[in-house]
Amino acid sequence: MKVIIIPQAVPRQIQPFGESVGEMPVLNQSLSDYQRALLAIVGLELVDTIPIDEPYFFIGEEVWCTETLLESLLKQIPSEGCGRLRCTDETWNLHMSSVLSNGSGYFRLGVCTDELPHDLSELPDWTIDWQLKDGDPIDMHPKMGHALRPIRTGPIMAFAVEHWCDVLRVNQLAILAKIERVKWLWHQDPWWGKLWTVLATLFKLRSLNAQTIARRIGTEGKGCKIHPTAVIEACEIGDNVEIGPYAVLRASVIGDGAKIEEHATVNLSVIGEGARVARYAMINLCVLMKGAFVSRGGGFQMCLYGRNSFVAVDAVMLDLSFGKTIRVQDNQGEWIDTKQHFVGVCVGHRAAIGNAVRLNYGVAIPNDALLVANADELITDASGAEPNLPARVNEAHGVSVIRRK
Repeated sequence: MKVIIIPQAVPRQIQPFGESVGEMPVLNQSLSDYQRALLAIVGLELVDTIPIDEPYFFIGEEVWCTETLLESLLKQIPSEGCGRLRCTDETWNLHMSSVLSNGSGYFRLGVCTDELPHDLSELPDWTIDWQLKDGDPIDMHPKMGHALRPIRTGPIMAFAVEHWCDVLRVNQLAILAKIERVKWLWHQDPWWGKLWTVLATLFKLRSLNAQTIARRIGTEGKGCKIHPTAVIEACEIGDNVEIGPYAVLRASVIGDGAKIEEHATVNLSVIGEGARVARYAMINLCVLMKGAFVSRGGGFQMCLYGRNSFVAVDAVMLDLSFGKTIRVQDNQGEWIDTKQHFVGVCVGHRAAIGNAVRLNYGVAIPNDALLVANADELITDASGAEPNLPARVNEAHGVSVIRRK
């Protein structure tokens, strides 16, 4: 069956990057490349023009979906030959959709037999069983409970990427989708298929040690230098990656040539090609694009770092609101409510964040920006200091000796 990718009626650029949605990263490849590879895997033939006199699939350039979803749609073509995908799971639509979504559950994904109508709402709803289930409960301090959103996952998922916040969400879903795919295939297998899967898995693991099993569940590329004290669990690691002593990596995707230094922590995150997580840095639920460098700080969560961006030691990026829900700017610069209490910071391409800079949640830093901390108490002249006497910074940024009476 043939498929066309339909562009947005009004081309949008995802800010602060100034790039199209198709250029946004999903597991270290562009969304556009991810889409095309997925369509080929399920046997859909990508064409540039609408086929004549035959049903065809259409998918919006902003739509990410799982392999299992496309397989399910191919098996359940609407009897009338036309339909637009709609998710009827209210929890998903409210809590697991784009920050720009209206919560209707509609996606620019479906099947048609003629010219696509200008208004896709003219197509009948196409609903299937998404097989979504509640995620495992998260053990958090009661004071943070307000920030928890209901999490629903399953083998069948779709997401519309329209904002920088969505880039974080879609990468997390893409990681979880790999786990859900394995579970789904297991349940589809007959008993002899399950037996073969078990035997193949045991052969790959060749160990009963829990840490060894967790590491071998993932993949490891060629030429990697991984210190034996590093803890690695269910990660996809590219070629020529360096991982230092006592680093901890869990359920993450690490691009070619990336470097994770000693005592660093990376959890449910995507680290781009050549990116670097410095010693003692903590990266949780983040995406680092190609060449990004993040130093040690107070811990970075739900943050997006553009290509070749730089974050200096002790920069602070807040991610949790204890009051109102967090507001962010949309792609036109208007402030909107995310309806969430847990959103970090977005750093544009090649932007640099200096030592001790403090950024509030929801802030997006423009490309090539250079931010430095307030220097009001920075000593620039210490010539006024005297031996064994305390001194403080004066108005001229020098030092004045404190003389006790």
